[in-house]
Amino acid sequence: MFLYTYLKDQPIWQSLRFWNAAFFDAVQNERSRRPMPTSSDEKETVTDDRQFQANITFGQLGTFACNMRSFGLSKELCLEFLRKQSTIANLNKDQVKLLKDNIERVNDKT
Repeated sequence: MFLYTYLKDQPIWQSLRFWNAAFFDAVQNERSRRPMPTSSDEKETVTDDRQFQANITFGQLGTFACNMRSFGLSKELCLEFLRKQSTIANLNKDQVKLLKDNIERVNDKT
């Protein structure tokens, strides 16, 4: 508990630059575990891969938003992070709404 309290108070957690870099690294790390389809692969394989990539981004955004709130970031900062990353990743409106709703719920509990 002491370590968590000490780490939580470090200024790095308040930096969107840190969270953006960590998010990018986490997504790239997960993506690297699955080979990219080649141009000779069937259309279904390419479509499956796109869905897989979107699911990675969606899952990581949910995890990061929860972690950001746990480290005391404001709801507004978390929503800004979500807006930026979901736009870059081209997530659909339903996915973005689920993530926003989750941030709102976490905010209500803190």
